[in-house]
Amino acid sequence: GGGGGGGGGSGATPTKTPPRPPASNSPKKSKTKAKTPQSTPQQRREEQRLRNDRRQYWRLYKSFFAIVETEWLDMDNQLEAVVGSIDNIRSRLPMESRILRTIKDEDDWERKKPWDGYALGYSTRREHNFALRVEDIRLAQGHDLQQHEKMLSGLRRLLSALSETQEALGRKLDELMGHHWECCEDMGSSSEDSSSSSSSLQTLVDEASLAYHQLAMELYRKQGLVQELLDSVADDMIEGEERGAHEAGPKGDTILGRG
Repeated sequence: GGGGGGGGGSGATPTKTPPRPPASNSPKKSKTKAKTPQSTPQQRREEQRLRNDRRQYWRLYKSFFAIVETEWLDMDNQLEAVVGSIDNIRSRLPMESRILRTIKDEDDWERKKPWDGYALGYSTRREHNFALRVEDIRLAQGHDLQQHEKMLSGLRRLLSALSETQEALGRKLDELMGHHWECCEDMGSSSEDSSSSSSSLQTLVDEASLAYHQLAMELYRKQGLVQELLDSVADDMIEGEERGAHEAGPKGDTILGRG
């Protein structure tokens, strides 16, 4: 009985730990975002080239309008000031001539009095009623004529310098347009980004081209008005005769009233 009991005791099933499930070979889901593909060296070179092209666009664009602001418009203001000085001088010359003529007429009249000093013992001649002497007026008239010649010479120099500045703008515009065509050929129409970039940069070229043509037309107009002003120089300018006819340019433009 005891053996049976012992046998029964030894035959009891021992408790075992449950086996671990086999490791799953399925990939774990990554919580991090997928990495963007790195650009190739060729793409990086292309992006750098596009950035350099844009910088070159803006450099040429800014240098073009720097010439407009610091040179063209500055000389235009100087032209206006010179024409204003010529107008002031021409307005004084007839007045000076008229005063000299009036003094001469009064002196001639005084000398022709047939009764001067008759039975009085002293002369009845009187001096003219002008504060300045004849020598002072003639000195002022000569100074104005010299200044008038200097202003005309300065006007010619400024107009010549303005023409040279316009030529410099043309060269700068040619450089900008040449760079634009080179970039358009390189970009082509394969990339949508390149096409949009080319369209935005085309605006810079259009603005510079429009400004150049407007300034060229204004220069042509000024050249015509200055020529009218130079042709109006005559001997009767001092006397003030037909001054309004000389100063009227074509289509009602007033030469001495507009820079």
